[in-house]
Amino acid sequence: MLGRALRRLPSDYEACYGHPVLVVETFTDPARHQSSCYAAAGFTALGQTLGYRRNAGAYVHHGNPKLVWARGLRRDARGILSACFDHPLLSWPSDRRPVIDLNVVELDGPDGLLAVLERLPDPRHRRGVRHRLASV
Repeated sequence: MLGRALRRLPSDYEACYGHPVLVVETFTDPARHQSSCYAAAGFTALGQTLGYRRNAGAYVHHGNPKLVWARGLRRDARGILSACFDHPLLSWPSDRRPVIDLNVVELDGPDGLLAVLERLPDPRHRRGVRHRLASV
């Protein structure tokens, strides 16, 4: 079942969200099982978590570290994810704007990215704002 789900995942995800999925991850509890099915399916153990869970937007320490497993869904996934901006595979549909190539954008100056971001209206409420919108 795991193999069948992994074969179908890339096409279903792209049909639903409009861009490919290149890597999948999962977490397992080593106190409960050895995760042999993930190892057999080609997943790589990346390490352990710190033993936190997310609850209502906050992280709570529960003290049970999980193993993190990952598997590339394409042979060239690592190269695509570490490539420069706008890899051809990750091109956006015509109705979406492309990602800004931060390697060539001018940051400083009157027309630089930081100046443009400073001019944006901040929709947040004043209470609780700790960082300027441009820095976020």
